Parts: sequence; structure tokens; C-alpha cells
Amino acid sequence: MPTNGEVYQQLKTTEVGLSLSDAKGQQRMLYLPDCASIVAFKKLTKSNEEIQSLVAKSGNGIKVTPNSIEEYTDINLNVDASVFTDSNQESLPFKSEYMFVGLNCAARKKAPNSDGDWGQFHDMEQKTPTYNFAFMTNSERFRGSYITDILKNTIDSISANIETDYFVKEETKNPGLFLDDSQANITRLALKAYPKYVKRYEKELVKSPDDNSISVDNGKVINSYVRDLSVEGADKFVPSAEAYEAVVKNNQDKYRKSAALFVKECQIIQPKHLIVLGKTAQTIVRNMRADGLFDTAPEVAQLADNLIESQHYSKQGKGSSTVDFMAYLQTLLKKTDDDVVNS
Repeated sequence: MPTNGEVYQQLKTTEVGLSLSDAKGQQRMLYLPDCASIVAFKKLTKSNEEIQSLVAKSGNGIKVTPNSIEEYTDINLNVDASVFTDSNQESLPFKSEYMFVGLNCAARKKAPNSDGDWGQFHDMEQKTPTYNFAFMTNSERFRGSYITDILKNTIDSISANIETDYFVKEETKNPGLFLDDSQANITRLALKAYPKYVKRYEKELVKSPDDNSISVDNGKVINSYVRDLSVEGADKFVPSAEAYEAVVKNNQDKYRKSAALFVKECQIIQPKHLIVLGKTAQTIVRNMRADGLFDTAPEVAQLADNLIESQHYSKQGKGSSTVDFMAYLQTLLKKTDDDVVNS
């Protein structure tokens, strides 16, 4: 089992293949502390039940939400990185029983590294997902675990876009299809994905343009939308399916590099179990395994074969209230009981 110091030294020197402009406009390579984190919070000492009780005692039938929890409790969900920053903990064993795996970095108005080292998964501007994840893992069993994303250098808030860009369903049915880099296959994949890309781009333009001008042509009102999607990590508009072939090739490269980086993370952390968040991430981990991208690391292949499925902290719709995520902790505890994971 590696020590906190050993884990930190390796993580902080591992590039993720993404660079961003700093405050001076200079490009800076991102490293794992910019994009990964640990399941540890500045102040979360109360159980989910105790937190619900504190809100209930406030009266007036107030619902348990991130806002009411902030008002009636003193929790602080910013990251507690003391396992890496406190010299007294340097020689202690890193908590590596479990490693949590998300999908990719969501699009934000701020840069992925704007919260400092280990700030990912602790975003307090869009705080609901952070609260959800904190409560569904609010147990000593998970506290201190490492958390990362399976896809690096991929910024998007919509998992359906990821499924399209990485041909997730097609790859599940035909392992190796997405990674076939023959020109014929690249052309076929581009022709298939490009119409969805155009619809996505047009939808984003209408939803929040930087500029909207109106003109009249033969009595017909024409809305012209202008927006630079690169601000949110998306590509600028690609004008044709032929030009989109470059996007397919780039995504193939990201996919391979993400798998290689994931192998390295697993070798650094040395987890006994992977807890993978959400169906899309689970499918991609399994696809990478089927593609042979973990073949050089049998221990990672075995982790993928036996991954523990968890709902995602950004789940929406039925069963996605704060109380529901608190209750999901019991499901996750059952999934990780010794007699279950070792069966």
C-alpha cells in the first residue's frame, strides 16, 4: 500500500494532456492535481441523518436542500487535501481500498484548475452535484479515496454528447470499431456523427449566443446567432463531414491517451476496487477493457472486470433530491460490503 507522500509525488508530476491559459495568458500544462481529487471535505463530521435532523429542527417544514443545509449546519465541502499537504501524514498509508471514477470534466464558466489543486469534484459555484456526491459517500469507508474521470482532455456537461463523440454504443457492440483508424472507417464515423454535431452546435447557439442580430430578407425575419463555443471547451464550428474527420481522429487519440493515463492512475493509487459513477462512464471503462487498452496492466483489467456500479452524482429526475442522494449512501455501502465485493 503506497504512502500519502508517494502517491502525491507521482500524481503531481503526471500530465493529463491538456493545457490552459493562466492569468497572464500563458499556456500551462495541467497535471492530475488540476483534474482529480480526493473524497475529503473541510468539514463534514455529521452523518446524513444528523444533517437532516438539524434542518428539520429549524421548523417551518423546510426541505433538505444544499441551501437549507448551508443555512442550518456548519459543513464545508471544499476539499481537505491535508493527506498531501500535512507533513505529519506523509508517511501514512494512502486510503486506496476504493477509487471513484467519473466520466469527464463538465463545462464551467471557470477553468478546470481555477479552484486550485484537488479542487475538482468540490465546485461550490454549481454546488448541487458537490453536495450530492458528498452525501452519497458520507461514510468513513470512502473518506480519503481518490476520484478521477475516465476521459481526460474532454470538457462537456452532457453525457449524450460524450456517447456520440466516442461512439460508445457502437463500440460496445463492436469492440475496436471506434479505434479503427483506416481512412474508410474514419470517413464512415464522421458521416455518422456530423449531423448530430450540427444539431448540437445550432442548439447551443440559440440557447445562449454572444450576439444576436436580426435581418429581413424578402419579408422573412432571419436571426443570426454568433457564439464562440471554444469558451466552454467545445470546438469552433466544423463546416463539413469531411472536415469532421479530424475531430474523429482527435477523439480517438484522446480515448487512447485517457486509457493510458487511467492505467497510470490505477498503478499509483493501487485500489482494490473501482466505483464507477454513471452508466456512460461504466460503459467506457468496459469498452476500453474490451479494446485491449488495459492488456499491458492485468491488475487494471481485473479492476475493470469487477467494477462496482454507482449512480452519478449529477443524476436528474425522479430520485434525485438531496435526501435521495443521502439515502443512496446505504445502497453504496451494501454494494461495497466485504461479502459482496469478495464474492
